[in-house]
Amino acid sequence: MEEDKVRRPVYYVSRVMRGAEKRYPQTEKFVYALIIAVRKLKPYFEAHPLEVVTDQPLRKFWRTPIGPDGKLESPWEGPYIIQRIMGPVTYELETLEGRQVPRSWNVCHLRKYYV
Repeated sequence: MEEDKVRRPVYYVSRVMRGAEKRYPQTEKFVYALIIAVRKLKPYFEAHPLEVVTDQPLRKFWRTPIGPDGKLESPWEGPYIIQRIMGPVTYELETLEGRQVPRSWNVCHLRKYYV
């Protein structure tokens, strides 16, 4: 199989989406399908490297934690305090305890937080 470089499915997982799951945006449906597959095929994924080939924007979901109930939790962290303005849209941040966040952040990745 290595010689012809053709990818073939090795296993199929099927599950019917119900209720609110049917109304998920397309990307969230795709991520949910990955979560279900990983749960059902956990021993396979632990023993082999995983490569997901897709046209879906998965980067933000890979960083989104999964709660104990199996649902995606909020991808937001913080709150943080703006320590220094580095440019018109770039900030250095610190935690409420005063520890500096390792890298600078673009304003498009930040949300207002009201205390």
